[in-house]
Amino acid sequence: MKNLSGAGLSITNPHFAARCTAARCIAQLHSGFSIAIPNAKKYFVFLIAKRTGRDPSLHFNVTRTGRNLPYIFHNFRIFIFKIFILVLQSNSNTNLIPELRFEPLSKKNWPLFETLFGEKGACGGCWCMHFRLPKKEWESGKKNGDNKMKMQRLVDQKIPSGFIAVYQNKAIAWAALAPREDFVKLAGSRIHKPIDDKKVWSIPCTFIHKNFRQQGVSVALLKGIIEYAKKQKINILEAYPTIPSGKLPDAFAWIGLYKSFQKAGFEIVDQKSPNRPMVRYYLTKK
Repeated sequence: MKNLSGAGLSITNPHFAARCTAARCIAQLHSGFSIAIPNAKKYFVFLIAKRTGRDPSLHFNVTRTGRNLPYIFHNFRIFIFKIFILVLQSNSNTNLIPELRFEPLSKKNWPLFETLFGEKGACGGCWCMHFRLPKKEWESGKKNGDNKMKMQRLVDQKIPSGFIAVYQNKAIAWAALAPREDFVKLAGSRIHKPIDDKKVWSIPCTFIHKNFRQQGVSVALLKGIIEYAKKQKINILEAYPTIPSGKLPDAFAWIGLYKSFQKAGFEIVDQKSPNRPMVRYYLTKK
């Protein structure tokens, strides 16, 4: 038997029985690697075969197992999408993390950052300027492109702006990183006021490419920042992640998830809001 770890998917010979516990779907796999789901499409089988490492050139026979096949999604398109996402997440490249490299944003790697953020500037034209600008200035910059221009100006002037994670020569993740005083929004924050007068560097927002989420990239990026901070003699790293009370849409996770910071070694130092703690990583003794 071959187990695809974490997927809830197990395969046996000769008939290749597959069980997907997350979607509560029972399927039969035939002819090397084919799947039998009502109205299933061959392209879906191809995607699964490709992601799980089987030869995608195999001939696929898609058949129906019968009327007793249980499934919980009334909309078949949603059903297919859910299964595909499950496979993508659970069969991620195990060599991804060791192959990552981490770099502070610079003129040299600006094109990688620009590609990562895309036309929308990561989200609605933000270009990670939300914490750096007054609200009205940031809002107008989303519409006229000034936010991107101001971020590039920071890079051109060699002002600390952030950190990227690079995989196979493409940026797949980002975290803002600079002295706390560079983020003007924090100065007026009710729940994230400074708790002392110590010099800290803040990580107020993060962005992971959608194809690389839930694969440990955010934790690896934070650990990369910690190593960089050691070399730069930075004593304290500070961040303001969220503790979701339920399922959190990706668009609202840009401040980072507390569990990622916790795994990287950060600790809560202040918590005026139950869902928005202040966390720190001390590189020297307190």
